[in-house]
Amino acid sequence: MTFIEWLRSLMTPAPAPLLPATVPFPTPIPVQAVGDPDWPAILRAAGFADPELWAGHLALPAQRWEIRGGRRVAAFAATVGHESGGGTSLVESLNYRVDALTATWPSRFSAADAERMGRVEVGGRIVRTADQRAIAERAYGGRMGNGPEGSGDGWNYRGRGLIQVTGRDGYRQAGAATGLPLEQQPDLAAQPNCAAAVACWAWASWKGCNPIADAGDVEGWRRAINGGLTGLDDVQRRYEAALRVTG
Repeated sequence: MTFIEWLRSLMTPAPAPLLPATVPFPTPIPVQAVGDPDWPAILRAAGFADPELWAGHLALPAQRWEIRGGRRVAAFAATVGHESGGGTSLVESLNYRVDALTATWPSRFSAADAERMGRVEVGGRIVRTADQRAIAERAYGGRMGNGPEGSGDGWNYRGRGLIQVTGRDGYRQAGAATGLPLEQQPDLAAQPNCAAAVACWAWASWKGCNPIADAGDVEGWRRAINGGLTGLDDVQRRYEAALRVTG
C-alpha cells in the first residue's frame, strides 16, 4: 500500500457491521400521522403489558393489512391481547395436566400416554412437569404439513406469535405472506417484530376478520380465530375498553 492509499484509507469510514441473517431488522417506531390509530393508547386499553413497544411493531403491518377504523383496530387489539396474555406469551405452553391431555386430544392421547407425558400435581403442588416436547410430537405429528411423530416437526412448529401459527404448513404460508424465513427459522415467529407482522396477516388475510370486525360481530371473529367461543368474555372486555379509545 502506498502512502497515498494509506492516507485515503484513514479518511474512508469503515462499513457498518451487518446484522446476522438470522436476526430480522427491528421495526422502527413510525411517526404518528393525523388519522392513524393511537396504537399505544389502544394496546394499553386492551391490556398489553408494554404497549409502546408493541405499538412500534404493529403500526406498519397494520397499515399494510388495512387494520384501520375503530372497530377493526379495537377488535384486533382485543384478540391479540387475549391470545398472547397482553403480549407476554408468544410461545405455546404444552404443560398440560394428565386429565387435560385426554380432554383436549382424546383421539391422540390414551390414558396411559397422558399418565406418562402429562403434568402431575398433588395437593396443588407440581411434582412432575409435563414432557412438552413429547406432547407436541404426539399432538401435531403427521398433520398440518408436519412429519410423523418423532420427526421433530411437532415441537419445532408448535404455536408461536400474537395469533399463534402452528404446523409446518402454517409457518410456510405465514413466511410467504410476510417475507420472513419462518419455515427455516420457526423461532423467528416469537420475536416481537415478526410476531406483529404475522398477526396482522393472520387476522386480515388468513382468518379474514376485517369485515367481521366492521360488522361488530364479536362472536364471528372469535370463531374465526379460535374455532369456537373459548375466551369470549375476556375478548369482549378488552374490545369494549379498546373501542372507548378508538372512538
